[in-house]
Amino acid sequence: MKHVLITGATGVLGSELVPRFVRDPDVTVHLLIRANDKTHLHARLVDLFQYWELSPDDPRAQQIRAYQGDVCADQLGVSDELYRRFQSLLTHIVHSAGNVKLNQPVAAARQHAVGSVRNILALTNACQTNGQFEKLDAVSTIGVAGMRSGMIQEVRLPTPERGYRNTYEQAKAEAEEILWQASADGLPLTVHRPSMIVGDANTGKVLTFQVFYYLCEFLTGRRSFGIVPEMGTVKLDIIPVDCVADAIHASCFSSHTTGKVYHLCTGDSDSLPLRDLANRLREMYRSRGISLPTTRTVPLSVLTQASRLLQYVGTKKIRKTTSSLVQFLRYLATEQSFDTSQYDLFRAECSLRRPTPETYLELLVDQFLQGRAKRAEVKQRSHVGA
Repeated sequence: MKHVLITGATGVLGSELVPRFVRDPDVTVHLLIRANDKTHLHARLVDLFQYWELSPDDPRAQQIRAYQGDVCADQLGVSDELYRRFQSLLTHIVHSAGNVKLNQPVAAARQHAVGSVRNILALTNACQTNGQFEKLDAVSTIGVAGMRSGMIQEVRLPTPERGYRNTYEQAKAEAEEILWQASADGLPLTVHRPSMIVGDANTGKVLTFQVFYYLCEFLTGRRSFGIVPEMGTVKLDIIPVDCVADAIHASCFSSHTTGKVYHLCTGDSDSLPLRDLANRLREMYRSRGISLPTTRTVPLSVLTQASRLLQYVGTKKIRKTTSSLVQFLRYLATEQSFDTSQYDLFRAECSLRRPTPETYLELLVDQFLQGRAKRAEVKQRSHVGA
């Protein structure tokens, strides 16, 4: 019997991992879920089961154990008794929790990325002492490469000074350094660095709202008052959440993935140039009856400068609109491509697919627009009720 602790189960990626693990009747999945009390915990579980389309009486539901906890808290925020049980029970940990906020203070980013890794390592050390622990799979980000140009190799952390585009990437890089030190000390570890995760390639669905959707609105001119940057040949690497989840699930029980880094990316040959992506998105929006502003293209440096200024002198609405825009623009500033040779070999060995963006982009847009319409309807009802 395998006992797998999955962190971040209510997030974009973690929510996709759970159904994959419970396909095997010999696997029990343990979840840590932030909740105010048992009632709140139950409500969050109900939402997850609805997303999974899993009824409580399904045998797979009996393989899921959920606990009120916090990966950033000492002993993961659970009781002494439960923590001791984890130490003698867990065979695997998948650490996929991540506070993906691009404009948070560095101290807050470190508290989550670095603090949670230290807490997870404290647990793995105890599990290793008890002898049953087999492996830790940790989710990082392709952004740990920082603002380096050119090909980013699929190896352990680059050594040159990098300069990060945001505090999230900086904190994740620091967390990776701690993980690799633990690996050198004998921890069986695999690190996964996904690029920008988007919705399911088959349905477009995703549990929570995503950064990618804000970027879509920006590239169509809806969040930038019609002003978009000159994008040249810069590409955006996006990968569906089901592809990432499939890879991590396959890696978890594979000993030959230990000590490796996998760039879970679409790859340079299939990544979309931002100019092409913007044009595609505008066509999709218009075909769905959404009016778009006439766009005006300006140099990236000019738009970045203007966005910074608007955060200080603009109206409240403009400040809200541009609060994360500078962070987005930093994604466009550096031409990068990502080595995926280890990941490609692993995919071939495990028969994992990786579709091109053309096959799922329409699904993502449809799901996003449907979700936005539902949110607007709920908001309107709440106003009427008030």
